[in-house]
Amino acid sequence: MKSKKEFILWFIAIAILLNILAAVYMSFEHYIYFWDVSSYWERTMQFIESPDKLQVLYNSINLDEYNFFPCIPFMLTYKLFGCSYTVFIMTILNFFVLPFILLFLLLLFKIWNTNSRLRALLCMLAVISFVPMLTPMIRGYLDSAGLLFTVIALWALYRMDFSKFDGVSAGILFLSLTLMAFTRRWYSFFLLTVFFAYYPVAIIFHRKHWLKITATFFAAGAAWLVFTAAFFPQFFKMLVANDYAAAYSAYQIGNLLDNIKLFVGHIGWVYLLIALAGFILGVRDKQNRPFCIAVFVQSILIFFIFTHIQSIGIQHCYLFVPSLLFFICTFIIKVSSKAIPIATAVFLAANMTHTYIPHRKLPVSFLFTERTCAPRVRDDVEQIREMAEYINSRAADDETVYVLASSFIMNWDILRNVNMPDVRNAVRTIVFTHDVDLRDGFPDYFYDASYIVVCDPVQYHLRPETQRTIGILADAILSGEDCDNLELIKTYELDEGVTAKVYYRTGEYSAAFRQNIAEQFHDAYPDVPALHPAAE
Repeated sequence: MKSKKEFILWFIAIAILLNILAAVYMSFEHYIYFWDVSSYWERTMQFIESPDKLQVLYNSINLDEYNFFPCIPFMLTYKLFGCSYTVFIMTILNFFVLPFILLFLLLLFKIWNTNSRLRALLCMLAVISFVPMLTPMIRGYLDSAGLLFTVIALWALYRMDFSKFDGVSAGILFLSLTLMAFTRRWYSFFLLTVFFAYYPVAIIFHRKHWLKITATFFAAGAAWLVFTAAFFPQFFKMLVANDYAAAYSAYQIGNLLDNIKLFVGHIGWVYLLIALAGFILGVRDKQNRPFCIAVFVQSILIFFIFTHIQSIGIQHCYLFVPSLLFFICTFIIKVSSKAIPIATAVFLAANMTHTYIPHRKLPVSFLFTERTCAPRVRDDVEQIREMAEYINSRAADDETVYVLASSFIMNWDILRNVNMPDVRNAVRTIVFTHDVDLRDGFPDYFYDASYIVVCDPVQYHLRPETQRTIGILADAILSGEDCDNLELIKTYELDEGVTAKVYYRTGEYSAAFRQNIAEQFHDAYPDVPALHPAAE
């Protein structure tokens, strides 16, 4: 860029364009939002309604998986524009994603200092069309908030002066890593690998300053440890003591090769090749070689450590977005040919179009990001709304409702959220469904539910062997064996040929039914007491 004024004008144009595209995209959606993509939407409304916001904020950071920290900007936007899902998405874009883009571009142009207006504009195009950054945002993952703190951390690491103890950089790094981890706990993988990537690389390239480098990194790390352990002890305990590998084993799709294939599908193999080429060009620059190597090493470490715990979901790609964008833009800036950067940017824009506009599979689709993301449209919203109204009309205040389904077609959160945001709990006596065996345990209160919603075929979102709390119970009810106490009172036809059946419990479950359930769970999980329901 020739001047700061020109950069500002182009960034304003980017901001306007992304807002228009997001608003148009959301106008095509007709959907019931659930699980991760609705939980923060609901949490933002809960936070705004909280009387003692500071105390609620502190408690949620300390105790909750989905805390209120990223909800703060919504206090303004909801007051001005209401709390529709579109406003929720636009707030994520304007308060988290666009600031990330701004700081990232400033850092990028500071590192490479390109004088080519064309290449700078191509970098901007590459960033705003980067599907792994946009998809979680447009799908409603508030995890986007953490992106802002990743780029602040990168600023601190890049500006760090190794010839002295750099207290300012250490302080910025401490603050950004702390806020990053508060956003979502899995950003702690970024936090951890900062010290295992950037510190060793700094020591290798600046050996004579090893003591000052050690002091700077130690100050940042020790400050985080002391601050978190002293002021957020439960948060700290959950980070270091929880067995996340066991709790999230159902989200582990397979071995290392399976996880690599999944990751390539999320990102796109052409994206990864361009980023790899950018890394090679970057390390050829002597001045910025250490930073390029550290960024690359960190990404590799994050991948291996994270996939040891669970497989990478689309939202977890945010751990890699800064490094991938950095190397893609490095390729655009550093490659000698003028035609190749143009072709690269055109491909990235085409990939964005391929991802978000509905289409049939094309002969060239294999080149693009595997996961498409057209606006979500359900044709059964009215049926689900009718189901909620019907159950509410029958159920007394002491009669609970349990949904034995766990898919994107039907689950307890879909039924509960069908009237969001006007009504936050469409079925007033619905209870939480235990979806994932090792995470949730057996739902003892299932036997007390007066109304049970079961789908045919049985609905899963993970491997059936990890969701026996859904499958065993649903199969037993659908078979009709030993459950004469259940009366089928209503059926609803949902999308994709799924039939939702509503049962009313007229009496206690038979001893034979409960014994059968208990035996199946004991056989499947002999060493997990939390999955051993009582036989009587």
